[in-house]
Amino acid sequence: MNTNLLDATDNVQVLFKSTSVPFGSWSHGHDAQNSFIFSAWNEDLLFKSGHYDYYASPHHSQWTWSTRSANNILVDGIGQLPRSFEAVGEIVHFEHHSDYDVVVGDAHEAYRAPQDHADYPDGKVLEQYRRSIVFLKPDLLIVYDRLQAVCPVTFEYWLHAKNPFQPLEVWFPDGKSSANDKLFAEWLQETFAHTPITEPEAAELIEPLGELRNIGIRVNKVAGRLDVLIPETLEITQTNQYDPNPQPRITEREWHISAKTTEKNPDAEFLLIVRPWKVAETETVPQTDVSWRRDGDELILEAVAGEKKRTIRFGETVTVSP
Repeated sequence: MNTNLLDATDNVQVLFKSTSVPFGSWSHGHDAQNSFIFSAWNEDLLFKSGHYDYYASPHHSQWTWSTRSANNILVDGIGQLPRSFEAVGEIVHFEHHSDYDVVVGDAHEAYRAPQDHADYPDGKVLEQYRRSIVFLKPDLLIVYDRLQAVCPVTFEYWLHAKNPFQPLEVWFPDGKSSANDKLFAEWLQETFAHTPITEPEAAELIEPLGELRNIGIRVNKVAGRLDVLIPETLEITQTNQYDPNPQPRITEREWHISAKTTEKNPDAEFLLIVRPWKVAETETVPQTDVSWRRDGDELILEAVAGEKKRTIRFGETVTVSP
């Protein structure tokens, strides 16, 4: 889903995958079903992590092929079957419009527990995993997940970026964007002056995240505001290491957030809001400008994008009006 296919420097893009039979996640389609990548003006803000240091290396097979390496969700620590024809998803709804796009994927069949797992005797982990994405072009990305497990579980929400996830105030004091254009480079230099950003100890130098609201992600001259509105409470861990790390010749490190639900439940919802902007061309940091309420089984969002107020209803299907 794109705003301008002719010029990457003027394009905001969402890549989404949910691949059905007969391919699943076999071979080069190993990315987990219902995963997404979000890029803005030729910079990846939320991306697929990991490296191909050599084929089926410990890092390649245990991280790059795993659900943990994508912007996705684990269930009781269980991910999707790696590189498997059986790890299938399905695009169950898609709409394309000039000013917005909608896609819904179903990935519950891709999750399978190890053999002889006491909680999952037949291997089935999920009854439902619907991920709905609404892209109000180019201002607003909405990602809404609804999951139902076969028993009470913890759900673990993963996000990946090139640079640390930090409270917006760290990089944009007083909510000013263009006035703080140079602060990011200065912050990187000062924060990691004595401890290289590639070292495990570097994660101890950044601001810890108590919640996933009012969070900034930044790559060069592009930034994004990130807010997870549902659920309100998550146990958040951020690291710049992989598990396991690639071969020593690969020194690049990316930043990974794992946000885990605090109690075991059979059901879970996640609502992520991302607003991208060009730092030097924007005076103030964008506001979330999204509110939500429930109407029976439906989740209803009121969102402002492009100075237009829209209503998005997540139910049996997804509707956007006007």
